[in-house]
Amino acid sequence: MFRQTGNESILEKAINATRDALHLTNDSCPDRIGWLSNLGNRLATQYEHNDDMQSLDEAIRITGEAARSIKSDHTDQALISRNLGHGLETRYQRTNDNFDWENARNAFQIAWDCTAGIPSRRVEVAARLMNIMGLQEEFDRAATLAVEGIDLLPTISNRSLQRSDQQYAVSHFSGLATSACSIYLRLGLPEKALEILERGRTVILNQLIGDRSDILSRFGVSPALLL
Repeated sequence: MFRQTGNESILEKAINATRDALHLTNDSCPDRIGWLSNLGNRLATQYEHNDDMQSLDEAIRITGEAARSIKSDHTDQALISRNLGHGLETRYQRTNDNFDWENARNAFQIAWDCTAGIPSRRVEVAARLMNIMGLQEEFDRAATLAVEGIDLLPTISNRSLQRSDQQYAVSHFSGLATSACSIYLRLGLPEKALEILERGRTVILNQLIGDRSDILSRFGVSPALLL
């Protein structure tokens, strides 16, 4: 509701309601991690709205608690660790504290390593982690991650995403291919750079054409018309 209206009082009520829910749960409650994650997300949204560092600090603290509490094989570990990394990365951009930078990298690494996580989320994290590795001139490790991220692309279907998320997802997938190309250029491997770029773009194009083919076939239109 807040994102539609921009009414901060709605967000504040949601934050307070989530705090109340947390106060009513103990550490062993199976819902506690979900409430922590929700509160962290809402505090992060509050920071985006009012630029209040106190909201960002609390968002990082709460999301960090959720990340430490969740099991390593839980499907939501990738999401929560991604959110924690994003918060730490955002704070680093404000404070230039290398401790936040390293912790952001660690959080993104945990999110990537969570093989139970949703593939599209892991690909998004891979792109961000590659950028960090590139800035730290760890090009060999970034190149390895690039290949692993590109290899994950075929497991993702646009049909599993809401229409509003599809453009966002394709943007991230394209960004992964572009970042991978850049890494290989830095390694002095232009042929490999072109190969990985074309490989990523081919996968994305095949997904988009595949989705459109399914839709057109329902109306008796030949998918060949897309080519």
